[in-house]
Amino acid sequence: MNHPNAQLYGVPPNGVGGTHMMYVLPEPPEVYGLPKDPKTPALIDLWKVYNGGEKINILLQAFLWLVLVVSGLIM
Repeated sequence: MNHPNAQLYGVPPNGVGGTHMMYVLPEPPEVYGLPKDPKTPALIDLWKVYNGGEKINILLQAFLWLVLVVSGLIM
């Protein structure tokens, strides 16, 4: 084998879920500057909890968007 330490990155158990991306890394994630155990930002977790697959209240959407813009997470 050329890459005995190869692993999938971005899928459980070392993924955050819902990113629709995965990488095959020939070495551990830290070698590439990636976190070993990535976490989603708390605001994203909040969005997922309150959205729950249903239409979220438009005022809450606007508030969360404003928080993301002010915090610099989106432009």
